[in-house]
Amino acid sequence: MEREPVKCRPKQMIDKLDIRVPGPIPYTPEFSGLYAELRNDPKGPFRSSRLYLAVADLRRYGHDAIIHTHCKFGKGDHKIELIDTGTRGFDYLLNEVGRVYQVNPMGLELIRVDLAADIPRVSVPWFLSHTRAKFKRFHNAGMGGFEYQQMGQKGVQTLYLGRRPNMFRIYDKVAELRHQH
Repeated sequence: MEREPVKCRPKQMIDKLDIRVPGPIPYTPEFSGLYAELRNDPKGPFRSSRLYLAVADLRRYGHDAIIHTHCKFGKGDHKIELIDTGTRGFDYLLNEVGRVYQVNPMGLELIRVDLAADIPRVSVPWFLSHTRAKFKRFHNAGMGGFEYQQMGQKGVQTLYLGRRPNMFRIYDKVAELRHQH
């Protein structure tokens, strides 16, 4: 017996934005002081990563952002990751970038946009059998390189359509948050 579609209005939002900041652009005077203090603190938030010389989550310091400084490849650009953007207005997001870098944020390049839609009472396996993505030649459910794979008793928790940089990912956010906390 086919289940009737759930009649509800999904909550849609931009969940996260990654913005490229050219390497030569300086920090604002206010942020420069905080940056120097945090960068010189051995127990501070800055850590190296595979792609950037330093990455720091600034949420504990009054910024809704994670900054990635000096990309190891290319021209040494930075990246600012704006978190929980769905609860913020556009002006707030522009202001947040402007609080860190001396730049007009409107002239910067978007690297990544994560769109989110909360669809209550609809499981990931439902999307597995009902989703089609035109021009996506690769699809993967679960983990691994198989076309379709289901592991464990919980079933499919993540569905990937396409490959980076143009990929759709459908997953159970509530399950992810439970796992993190």
